[in-house]
Amino acid sequence: MLDSVVEVRAEVTNTGDRAGKHVVQVYASRAHTAVDRPARWLVGHEVVRLAPGATETVKITVPARAFAHWAEGAWAYEPGEFTLHVGSSADDLPVTMPVRLR
Repeated sequence: MLDSVVEVRAEVTNTGDRAGKHVVQVYASRAHTAVDRPARWLVGHEVVRLAPGATETVKITVPARAFAHWAEGAWAYEPGEFTLHVGSSADDLPVTMPVRLR
């Protein structure tokens, strides 16, 4: 499990009239969990710089360890479904997708 990754791809377009920089953030959450976790936690991000009107597909690699928790002196995984949230900040996450750990 520790060698696995999830690749998230997001298309970003600069709709402004100047070159710009944007940070795409990926958060994870788990609706039903026995683990004491935050409601959402940051698991990856990527910076993209774009010319006016340009579009780019950004790839964010989320390591499997981002889904782990510390239990009894070692990293452990709670199997089941997590949700990945993609957006600009913790308050702006318009895209979601499920991820299932076995």
